[in-house]
Amino acid sequence: MLIDVRTPDEFAQAHGQDAINLELSCIEAGELPDAPKSSKLYLYCRSGGRASVAQQLLEKAGYSVENLGGVEDLPKYGIPVVR
Repeated sequence: MLIDVRTPDEFAQAHGQDAINLELSCIEAGELPDAPKSSKLYLYCRSGGRASVAQQLLEKAGYSVENLGGVEDLPKYGIPVVR
């Protein structure tokens, strides 16, 4: 599951194809992705900082998480950016 932890406005401007938007503030408030804990989560934000904070929180909740960095880093992982 590909998760954009930026704000909905940032998500609307550009996001990874097939990504869902789950803002960092929502994760900090206890909202978790609708995914089994056995599945791998891939996070990104603008530069990787917010994704790093979200990664720590989600790992504490039992998820396996990888921080892909910023939205502009996604193509190097083969993920198209939708604008």
